[in-house]
Amino acid sequence: MGKNHPYRDLIASVFPYGFNKFELRPSAGKGWGAFASVAISKDTTILSDPFMIVIDEDPERTESDVAKMVGGLDDKQKETFSRLRVNAERAKSATLLDTFNANSFCFPLADFPAQGVVAITARFNHSCDPNGKLDMALVQVPGADEPQACMVTAAVRDIAVGEEITISYGTDFFLRTASERQASLSFACDCRVCVPGPVREEEDARRAYARRHRFLMTGNDIPGSPPGFHIEHVHPIWRERAINRTTPHCAQLTFELIGNLAILKALGELTPNNMGLIKNLVVNLLNEAMSTLQAPDHLGVIRYALMQTTVANMVGVALLLQNRNDPADGVVPIKDAAKDAFIKGVSFWGIRHRHR
Repeated sequence: MGKNHPYRDLIASVFPYGFNKFELRPSAGKGWGAFASVAISKDTTILSDPFMIVIDEDPERTESDVAKMVGGLDDKQKETFSRLRVNAERAKSATLLDTFNANSFCFPLADFPAQGVVAITARFNHSCDPNGKLDMALVQVPGADEPQACMVTAAVRDIAVGEEITISYGTDFFLRTASERQASLSFACDCRVCVPGPVREEEDARRAYARRHRFLMTGNDIPGSPPGFHIEHVHPIWRERAINRTTPHCAQLTFELIGNLAILKALGELTPNNMGLIKNLVVNLLNEAMSTLQAPDHLGVIRYALMQTTVANMVGVALLLQNRNDPADGVVPIKDAAKDAFIKGVSFWGIRHRHR
């Protein structure tokens, strides 16, 4: 962690034209991390990090494969790659393959899964309640003749000076409870939604409802995962209809409103303390219906429901749509709105099993 650590001037190595939004420094118990050096507002782009290498994802990749890729880099990129570590506290003992895997992200590119190395973004530590999210875009980077493929990090909430910038390493963590997320990581996450307590309990419930909502609206659960209680407790008839996509959207909407409230009540969690959360859930479902349903009288019901000030009245009005059909049923694809409706700031990139 000394003054000569290769991460000390890593940012300058990648961005010689200057960069001042954050600095890299040791993060307690996590190796190194990125800390805001200026106040960063929500939705602000924090970093556009050019990919050094982009290649198809291959679990059989070998040390010699990575050596060939590194050999094809220009001198500046080779120098930057030489600074990267598997763990910030570990010296140059790692293989090139270890370094490649520890500093790359898996993501969909066209019709095949790809893997790309980014020097700075790989320094961001994980949180299940991150303040940053990732995307990929072509960006005109200073000094480059053409737009470059970059990993772009944006703030999902305001970030204060000195606050650590974090991202989620999981593609589907917004649908998983704390215990499920921990089973997917190679280290123990100690963020606010993972530490045992009321916050974790509320977040577990919220993400479970998001997963159940996604299943009912799309017929798909998390790939490769056994159903949790939020799927198992769906009535068999509704489960079959969701999987076969035979449920009319109007009926599905009102069932979801009732179903979420019923589960909350059964768990003893429908209390004055979480009514704000429940109201947001209902409003999100109603807004989704506004963008999907087509019958004018159905849209009128939704508008009237949104005008109500209490959850009970919103649900009561929405129930007028129960068992109705709509021209959009079976025509307009049902949206997977769980991501935006329930969880903010998650990453859609592959999980990286590492602790730097």
